[in-house]
Amino acid sequence: MVNAAIAIILCAAYTAACVCFGGLLIRALAWRSVRRPEVPASMRLATAVAMGQGVLACVWQMVGVFGVFHFWLAAGLLAGLAIAGAVFTYRLSDGLAGEIRAAIRRIIELSWPWKILVCLLGIQLVFLFVSVFSPPRGDSAMTYMVMARMMAAIGRLIPMPGYEVFMQAGQQGEMHYAALMLLGSDMAAKLLAWPNVLADCVLLAGLAGAAGLGGRAKLLAVVMLLTSTAFTFIAVDGKVDAFSIGMAFCAFYWAFKAGFADGSGSLRLAGLLAGLAVISKLTYVGSVAPCALAIAIFGVFFGDDQPTGGRIRKAAWTVAVFGFWFALACLPQVVKNAVLFAAPLAPVVVGPEWQQVHVAMPNLSLTWQLVLKWPIFPFFGRIGQYGNISMLVLAFLPLVLLLPRRRPALGSGLFRLTLASLIGLAAYGVGFFYMYQTRHFMPTILLLILPAAAGAERICLAESRPRILSAGVLAVSMISLLAILAYEAPEAARSARYAAGLTSHQALAGPSCRMAEAVNAAARPGERVFIAHEFRYWLRGDLLATSPGMKEAKILAQLPDDGRRWEKLYEMGVRFVMFDDKMRPSGRSGLAIVRVANDFFLPDRSLDMAKKPDWMRFVPIFSEAGHFAYRIEAAGEAATRGDK
Repeated sequence: MVNAAIAIILCAAYTAACVCFGGLLIRALAWRSVRRPEVPASMRLATAVAMGQGVLACVWQMVGVFGVFHFWLAAGLLAGLAIAGAVFTYRLSDGLAGEIRAAIRRIIELSWPWKILVCLLGIQLVFLFVSVFSPPRGDSAMTYMVMARMMAAIGRLIPMPGYEVFMQAGQQGEMHYAALMLLGSDMAAKLLAWPNVLADCVLLAGLAGAAGLGGRAKLLAVVMLLTSTAFTFIAVDGKVDAFSIGMAFCAFYWAFKAGFADGSGSLRLAGLLAGLAVISKLTYVGSVAPCALAIAIFGVFFGDDQPTGGRIRKAAWTVAVFGFWFALACLPQVVKNAVLFAAPLAPVVVGPEWQQVHVAMPNLSLTWQLVLKWPIFPFFGRIGQYGNISMLVLAFLPLVLLLPRRRPALGSGLFRLTLASLIGLAAYGVGFFYMYQTRHFMPTILLLILPAAAGAERICLAESRPRILSAGVLAVSMISLLAILAYEAPEAARSARYAAGLTSHQALAGPSCRMAEAVNAAARPGERVFIAHEFRYWLRGDLLATSPGMKEAKILAQLPDDGRRWEKLYEMGVRFVMFDDKMRPSGRSGLAIVRVANDFFLPDRSLDMAKKPDWMRFVPIFSEAGHFAYRIEAAGEAATRGDK
């Protein structure tokens, strides 16, 4: 319970510092644009969250690259940013209390079925909050939080062994995780996803309001977001997509505002935030960037009244300003890759030292099946895409046909946002057709929530008795929320017990955690661990940083047999090996590794314990549920260690 309370306080303080930093940045870049009366205070603060976190992550990245990522520097910088930006953030919050009172008043005025829907939505938010306390799992225990743990432990950012190619992409959420771990709480690091979930909800509702949608549509939009398992899974697992989704939503919002008065400040925000979103998740370059730019250009042509020639010139200016700030956001990524990999344009252009030798080719047969099943598979697919978009979106989209027509169609903000979403999805389909997981283009497809919410709201407000369709909208929304609550309840209960100190992290994290802790206890400083196991989060930070990676794997691949490979590992200082059954070829016993490192596949190489040199022995230190760890010793070494 004490750890959870400390995590909440630290996470809240860190978020406040990010918001204040965001306020400071807004004051420098787009104060008049953000302070316009039509911009709600909630959107100003959500923008400050996205801006502050995005730029602060770049600061942490540079601090890590140059090896000065230390406690007092981080704490002092956060305190300074909080003090410097507090006044501006306070001014950005003007009107927030009125917005909250108005929202409460509108909820009170709703009919009882709508109030029940609001209550279910509140319970879902509570479940997500509690679930975030659970230990890292899935991809976060494999890469994202592992990278942060390693950086916090050694005080600098280095290529993570075994994931060097992955490290060539940008890091945003990982940098915040590392900062909070450095400040003393791994739990607070994972909890940071929660403020971003709230900001994502606010930003989606703000986009709905900008498009002219009413209160019920905003409520239904948030319901559709929080019943999308593609979103809720990443919110509680420790992945970093919640950060990038918020920056993308924010880029869409300010791109939409850029076509109106004083659009230069809005354009600066849109370009910078789109660039930060792309750095956070590189695949967004194929969907978020074209979508945000399309929204901005549409706004130029239909947001104000100018002659055609003036609109064309303004469109060219829009592209130039957007592109400049987009490129500026990418600059820290270029510096990081230049220092760590001697390849500023990695992962697009990279030298042979850091290239994968074996790259899995896209499954073109599966890709073609997905093309034929579009747009169904992001909503109902079971092909490893890590969750689905809410089925409510598909259920409500046909109701768009009942919306009143506007001429010209592009004069409608809702139509422009929807068309830009489709443009972004089409661009992604052309450039990244083989990366079908929904998370790679999630912000763009989530924009389709807006027309679905608009159609549902239209039915609820305009349908006459017996109001069957509006009752259906409420019924399926409640059923969807109840279904996801039933699905999440066991996880929320486990997380609540863990946060209260009634369950240990070893019990929740499973044998991966217990194996890593056994190695932590046995390994001395300077000894290296050969890791043939995906979920390495619980390993000590110094062991993570010194484990063999791509360079060592290439050396091993050139050796003629297993005995020589074991000898080489020992020469490299490797004294422990940990692995699981997934790394064994079928029918093989002992350690027979077919994947030495995540970014370096060796389909025709192995490491068989039965083929070790005669002078080497393996001392078991952990064996449970297909997870194994051994200490590697030479003859007579046990006596020098003081072991039996």
